[in-house]
Order: sequence, then structure tokens, then C-alpha cells
Amino acid sequence: MLAAFLNHAAAGILLAAGCITVCIALFLPQCRAYRGNRFAFLLMAAGLLSGTAVWQHYDRTVRAPLCAMDGQTVTLTGTVTACGRTANDGTVYTLRTMLADHRVSADWYAGDAVSLKTGDTVTLSAELTRITQDYASHTADTQAGMGKYLRIYRADVLDMQEDTGFSLLRAVQGYREQISYEISSRLSTDSAALMNGMLFGDKTALDDDLRESLYAAGIGHITAVSGLHLVFFWLLVMRLLGLFHLPHRLRFLLGCSAIGLFVLLADGSASVRRAALMLILSQSAPLFGRKVNTLHSLSLAMLLCTLFTPYVIGAAGFWLSVSGVLGIGVIAPHLTLHIRHRSAKQILQLCCVSAAVFPASVLLLGQGSLLSPLSNLVILPFGVAALYLGLLTVCTGGLTAFLLPLADPLCRVLLYTAQLAAKIPFSQVQISSSAVRFTVALVTLLLLLLLALQIPRKHVAAAFILCCALLFGQSLYTAYTERQMLQIAVLGRKNDCAAVILADGEAYIADMTGAVRNTRYVRTLLRSRGMTKVGLLVGSGANSAAYAEALRGTEIETVRVLSDGESVSADSGRLFLTAEQGRLHLTWNGYTAEILPAAEADAVSAEIVVRYGGTPQAADSFAKRLLPSLPPEDCTAPEYGGQNMLIRITDSGKCDIRPL
Repeated sequence: MLAAFLNHAAAGILLAAGCITVCIALFLPQCRAYRGNRFAFLLMAAGLLSGTAVWQHYDRTVRAPLCAMDGQTVTLTGTVTACGRTANDGTVYTLRTMLADHRVSADWYAGDAVSLKTGDTVTLSAELTRITQDYASHTADTQAGMGKYLRIYRADVLDMQEDTGFSLLRAVQGYREQISYEISSRLSTDSAALMNGMLFGDKTALDDDLRESLYAAGIGHITAVSGLHLVFFWLLVMRLLGLFHLPHRLRFLLGCSAIGLFVLLADGSASVRRAALMLILSQSAPLFGRKVNTLHSLSLAMLLCTLFTPYVIGAAGFWLSVSGVLGIGVIAPHLTLHIRHRSAKQILQLCCVSAAVFPASVLLLGQGSLLSPLSNLVILPFGVAALYLGLLTVCTGGLTAFLLPLADPLCRVLLYTAQLAAKIPFSQVQISSSAVRFTVALVTLLLLLLLALQIPRKHVAAAFILCCALLFGQSLYTAYTERQMLQIAVLGRKNDCAAVILADGEAYIADMTGAVRNTRYVRTLLRSRGMTKVGLLVGSGANSAAYAEALRGTEIETVRVLSDGESVSADSGRLFLTAEQGRLHLTWNGYTAEILPAAEADAVSAEIVVRYGGTPQAADSFAKRLLPSLPPEDCTAPEYGGQNMLIRITDSGKCDIRPL
């Protein structure tokens, strides 16, 4: 399902692989590899086929009809299931409603025109807007993992009905707000943001730099509510229930109810649902006279999580959670079974967890931390201690909130050390090449196959070292070849456009419209490419300060704000560029590129022409043209449409354009 999500063509490959696997199992029973394990092999083949089929069926019967409603105005009645605030301090409501004969959730950006609460019912005449992929935050993938494909920005309220009865969801959300208030009033700003992220998965108040530092240090998983949080919560609940000397089965049922409430507190994210299912399955095993099997529990939890919302298979938080459990609960015990030295065993277990999380981090986030084992050993305990204090406050209804100030220095130490660790050179791997990602997926499948076949541990270790060497060599080769290219990234939303030119290991930035939000896209691109030096930044008075804030830690040689008639140039040897207000001209190894507004009537002649801000009227002469403001379906080769595209030109003049 993950391969099908990442690449539609992979779905057909998986189906073919499943059919071949079934044929081998059925018609070649004399093969030694399958002798005695034929039934298990057939089950695995059936899982391969059914998983791909479920994803394809959901994609065609649910997602596609919903996305086809983009731009339609419909009358709908929905129940408010959540209330929140936007970055612009407006109100957003999550509505549970019927669309295209499916019960779905959709976010309504209502501003401050109406005041609703969880449980209220509202009838709207609404214009539906499809959720598009956001390069900086992968919005479409994240929302699809929660079963959301449409948003409402424009709507007329036809009717509102207040819910006057009791609402469990409203009560849980009110309790969460109460605990969050206690945390915010007793901790410093950054510590409170971290604590809310650890307890409820709410990272909206966490500074972007701090959040990226946590992931760069390899401990970003602490802000995704998952198994670690639920295990601590379960132990606290069981300890409190144990004071009343209740029967074991009754304590289990009450504990499950408490876990259900905690899932609601954490907004029911994919990672917390997976963790809750696994915890309940593992704790229920002794009640039925069975042994706990981590792999079986993990597989069943994944099945239940993906059964109704298959697109959760592409959520980074879900896979980081699953990979961590696979590493600590399955791979680490197997590879460290015969190691007697306790310290060595713990270090190897942490390495196993980091190695298990690395593929998901690279495939879905484009980066992985090499400091993860050390950070989890040295830095993470501070977060665990703070988390324990926060969970104690949650379990006691705020009665132990007076202990929260003890968590403030713990959170401060964690954030400070994470920032220091993130600045260590070569501490993280940034991977943007699709070829390297494919190799990561391939070697991951190979290593999992070797583990499944239970080959000797020393052979698994040798294969792992060989795969690491292969990836390292391929990454170096890819970095070298990309350094020899000219890369032009066109970033933005709607008619906004910022250009980032990458050449000879240096970056040049020209914001073509002055939009402040473009800084998020530029920052994401530079970090994904591991760029720490900007030769020239051309901005405007409106966004120059925003760029300075967004690119903290990045060396910027020259910053210019251009007015009418002014221009600025940069020369790096092979690359020569000239920027003026709204226009950029590049020359690289004899090849030329022009980036200019669509409204400019003068036609230009260049190998590559980028027109932004609308439909161009000029009859340009070009080899390839990119139209950032137009959707891809409105363009034909050699024209390319859509925002957030990357143009790459090699020394030989070969050019390709790919989406970011």
C-alpha cells in the first residue's frame, strides 16, 4: 500500500508480484524455500494482493469522486467535531457531513462570522475546494491520512442548531483546554509548546526552528503521540486503579476506556490510534491465555488503521511510529538475543530503532538523523521525565499541576541540547534524489526479507553494512552530479513566485512577488538540499525581514531590495544572473533562462522561459516553458504548469522539469 501511495505505477507492479508469488507457492511446492511454510507464504501473498486492491478500490470509489467536487457549490448539513484557530487568528471548524454518498470530514474556514461549538449542527451553501499538496508541509498527504480531501473557504449559513445535550467529545476537548491552560500558565513559552506537543501532539505553538532541531537531532518522535506516551499513561492509570484493589479484568476494561479518552485528547491521530490498538491487544493477550506477540499486534493494528482510511499509509507520523515499534519490539530483540553485556545491548537496541526509522524518515520526510541513537540515549530522558509530569497532571485532573514547574528546566535542557546537536556538521542526511530514495526502499525490503528468512545474525549485519556502503556511495555520486547541474526551483502558491537557483554548491534567491509566505517554501528547499550558503538574496521591503527570520543559521553574502530601475548581478564563474524588479535573467554554460511576469508583453527568446502570475500573452521563443500559475492539465509539452517545480539542466544541455 505504501508503494502504491508513493507511485501509482507501483500498484500494478505489486499486483503482478503478488500473482507470481501465489503461482510459485501453488505450483512449485517442491521448492525447499517454501516447503513446510506454504500456508504462511500464501497468506503473505494474499496480504500483498488485498492491500493493493483495497488501496486502489478506495482511491477510485472514495477519493476520486470527492476530489472531483472541486469548485462545486453544494448544500450540506454537518456536525461540528472540532474547533480551532488559523495562523491568521481566524476560526476553523471541522464538519462531519455527507458528500458524494460518503460520510467525510471537511474543514470550514469560517473566520469570526459565526460562533459554534463541538456538537452543533450547521447547514451551509458551500463552495468546495480540493486540498492541494503544499510543498512546505505536504498538506494533501497529511489531510488524506485523516480522510479529508475537501475544504470550505466560501459559504453562506442557511441554518444553525445548537447542541444542548451532553457531548463526550466536547467534554474531552474542554478538559484538554483546561490542562493546556495550566501548562501555559506554569511553563515558559517554548517549554509549554513542547509539553503540549508531547502530551497532545499539538505542535502549532512550537517554533519551526525548534521543531526542525528535534527532528535533526533524531528525537522528533517525542512530539508525535505514540507508544511511548500511551505506555506511560497506561502504567499511571493502572497504578491509580490498583489503589482500589479492583479485579484484573475490571481494571483492564477501565484502562481501555481511559485509553479511548486519551486518543480523543490527542485528536485521534494515526500514530496514537496505532499505539492504542497495539497496547490493548498486547494487554488483552494474558486474559485469553496467549503470549504477547509484538509483530502480530503491530500487523493487526496496521490493518485496522488502514481499513477505512487507506491514505493513512502515506502519513509520516504513522510510519515513524510503526517503524519505531518494529525496531524496538521485533528487530532489536532478535539481533541482540545472545548479547549479555547490558550497556552494549542497550546501545545496539537504540541503533536498531534508529535503523528501522531511517527508511520511513528518508522516504516521507527526505532526511534522516545519524545522531538518533546518541540523542535517544542522552537527550530523550529529559523529555521522558517532563512527559511523566505532564501525564500525571492529565491523570489527576490537574491536581498535581503544582509539579509542572519542575518540567520547565527539563524541557529547556532538551530543546537546548537538541539545537546544539542539530548544528553538528554531517549529523543528518538530506536526500532529495528519487534514485537514492528508490535504493533506500529496495535495500529496506532486502533486509526485511533476510530477517524474515531468519538467516544468521552475522550475515544480516554484513548485509546491513554492505547496504550502508552502497547508499553512501550512491549519495556521494548523486551529490556530485547535482553539483554539476544548474537547478532552478520555482516556488509559491497561486500567482506568487519565488525563484531559487542552485549552481556550483551555492544558492541564489529572487522573490518575484514579495509574498511573505514564500519564505517557508524557500527555507524547505534549501534545507532539503543541505544548502547553508546563499550568494545573493533579492527581496522586497515587505518580505526581506521575513527572509532574514526564516533563513536564520544560513550564511547570506548579499541582500538587496530593488526599486524601480535598479538591478543587481552575480557571477560565480559558470553562472551569471541579473535581477531587476519582477524579472530574472540567467546565463549558464551558454544556456539562457528568463523568469518574468506573464503580464509583460515583450516576447523573449531563451532555452527556458518561466512566466508567472497568469496566462502569458507574449509569443516567446523557447525550448521549454513553465507556467507556475496554471494547473498541469491546462498545459501541453513543451509547456509545464503548476507551482513548486524544479528545472534541471546538465552540462550537455539535457533539461528536465519535475514537481517538488
